[in-house]
Amino acid sequence: MALLSAPAEVNLIYRNVGKTHVFTALELPGFHIGSSQLAHVFQQATTALNEHVSKLCKCEAKYKLDYSYEGFLAQIESHTGPVVTARRASTGEVASHH
Repeated sequence: MALLSAPAEVNLIYRNVGKTHVFTALELPGFHIGSSQLAHVFQQATTALNEHVSKLCKCEAKYKLDYSYEGFLAQIESHTGPVVTARRASTGEVASHH
């Protein structure tokens, strides 16, 4: 099996499954994280993504979400889509939030 390279960006797809809030990523086989609390799963998504990509690609991976939690809630409420993009951070990069 060929070693995957860490993607520059990953689209985390949000959906509600019963009483569980879930993020998955089509680009990453096996990635999913869920919680009964939306705020908790959103806060843990970056850590889970970093760990998953690091293990899958056998390299250190650090991602930052394009949205703050408040920005994500506004996106969901406005029905503009259930996707949050996580971009791979370069060394020393500072996160910007919408």
